[in-house]
Amino acid sequence: MKYLIKSSGFQTYDREEAIREATRVYLECCELDNRSRKKTENVFRQMLSREEGMVEECYFEGWVEYGEIRVSIIRR
Repeated sequence: MKYLIKSSGFQTYDREEAIREATRVYLECCELDNRSRKKTENVFRQMLSREEGMVEECYFEGWVEYGEIRVSIIRR
């Protein structure tokens, strides 16, 4: 799967890299400190797990949004 984060221009094939970048952008956007990092990573991880299943089975692409941060998922 390919992961895109439009707000930062980031793209990768590594799921964990996408989660880290989405979390970084979210924390920066909301002006939060690192105390919220683990919770935010878990939120992105859970949402991506559900959406990845849909993309693998039914769709070519999908996305998840948390706050103002959208992570797009594209099946290769």
